[in-house]
Amino acid sequence: MRRTAPKRSMSEPVSKLANAAASGSISRRGVLRGLAGLAAAPIGIAHAQPAGMQYFRIAAGPVQSRYFQLGTALAETISAPAGLRTCGRDRVCGVPGLIAIATTTNGPGDNFRLIAGRQIEAGLLPSRLIAAPQAARTAAQTNGNDALCILAPLYYELVHLVVMADSPVLRIADLRGRRVCLGDDSSGGPHLPQQVLAAAGLQSRHVKASQRPLAEAAESLVDGEIDAFFCVEGQPSPTIRELSSRADIRLVPIGPEYGLSANLPIATDAMISGDAYRGVGRTPTVGFLAVWAGHVSLDTALVYALTRAVWHSDNRLLRETIAAASASALVQKATSLELPFHPGSPRFYRDFGMPS
Repeated sequence: MRRTAPKRSMSEPVSKLANAAASGSISRRGVLRGLAGLAAAPIGIAHAQPAGMQYFRIAAGPVQSRYFQLGTALAETISAPAGLRTCGRDRVCGVPGLIAIATTTNGPGDNFRLIAGRQIEAGLLPSRLIAAPQAARTAAQTNGNDALCILAPLYYELVHLVVMADSPVLRIADLRGRRVCLGDDSSGGPHLPQQVLAAAGLQSRHVKASQRPLAEAAESLVDGEIDAFFCVEGQPSPTIRELSSRADIRLVPIGPEYGLSANLPIATDAMISGDAYRGVGRTPTVGFLAVWAGHVSLDTALVYALTRAVWHSDNRLLRETIAAASASALVQKATSLELPFHPGSPRFYRDFGMPS
């Protein structure tokens, strides 16, 4: 007769890590990296929580994506299970008793559905999904309960249009008749690349369009199966950085002459830096605010504490991960776009003299 191991709740490994921290045998970073190992747990009904601990799941993205990197940094930033040494001189930077876990998903579309359906506490989203009118959200919903709002604006996602270095494609119009990957759900879908094409006088029917995951698109470009692919991620994109390390690539400029920032209220002119990818110089493009979002039903006091943890002066990990503009500038941009904030966030911003 085959023996099966007894089932363990999530609280058992967490308790062991916390106890190790209390005894001084493991560092804060070690404990939180151990907690990150729980990220593969399936999304669903929450496990029983031990006294004094609260789990908080963050829908991130595919493992190799920028979103997952950021989700992991967010989870480490806001976590403060009992027994951890404080990261500041006189207080814990995270939320006391909170254990945050970054969870893999297929990307922004998944994140939207999970938060809207209240299947997960929060997640990472491009602001255009929150700013989009109700009619445009239909494809990203599973029900009508879509009260999403911002916990914190974090950084700018940039549109990358990638070709091989020896490609004859020098401008967007040169894509006519060529094989172009417009992205998939992991990058927010093809809608934004279609808008970029339209700004250059092209429509999807003018190119041989396809949709595939970002990693697959990168391989297809190298193999000559496609001529270009779009990627909408913060810089540096892990996939494009890895691609540039083994192949000679270029980025096609998407400059102000296309009028995208003027015609798309949520867009802003931006620049991909010259040190983001090997052999690729500074390239003009457009950017879109990426946000940490949650359901409006989240507890206001908890959201205040989460927001405070994200912008705590001792939490350098997150800032180093996103290389963001100042918190004040990001909040001001989100406010100018009239994006909906969770009630707990503006309280924090007002207390610290930021626009709200």
